[in-house]
This record gives sequence, structure tokens and C-alpha cells, in this order.
Amino acid sequence: MGWPIDPRLKQVCDLANLLKHETPRTQAALRTSWPALIPPPRRHFDEHDWYERLHLDVALMATLYEIIAGSGPDSHTPFPSQASAGGHETPADRSPQT
Repeated sequence: MGWPIDPRLKQVCDLANLLKHETPRTQAALRTSWPALIPPPRRHFDEHDWYERLHLDVALMATLYEIIAGSGPDSHTPFPSQASAGGHETPADRSPQT
């Protein structure tokens, strides 16, 4: 669609998938795309205890917001008009629902 996508969006997707599904595959995907987020286990039996090593702090939340906000349309991005197939409008052009 031509909208900008932050190259780190895959990391956000991998984090969301791990938090939602908690499988070895989703853990491996996040460890590959964002290795600093989950430090390696200190002992072999800690491998499944990834949750204790994942820290969602304020700085990380700000980074996640920045990545998501930088991906996709914004108030200056043209949207396809639903009123006419060839026109464009921005969210600011839309009249509020009454």
C-alpha cells in the first residue's frame, strides 16, 4: 500500500507472538530477531523459564510505541476513499459520525 514500515516491526510481532502463544517456536523467533530482549539462560533447565528473563520496562514500552507509530498510515497519509473508487481522503477530511 506504500505506507512506511519500521524495519523493527518484525521484532514487535515476534514479541507479541511469544506473549500470546508461549511456544518454543515463538521463543526461538524472538531470540533470533531481538536477542537482547531475552538473555540466554544461565543453566540448561532455565531454558523454559524465559518469562523471568523478559523485562517489559518503560524504555521498552516507549520503543514499542515508536516502532508501531512509525509503521503504517498517519494523519497525513492518504486513504482510499470509500465514497469514490478513485478519490483519496485523509482521516482529517472525514466528517465525524453523528
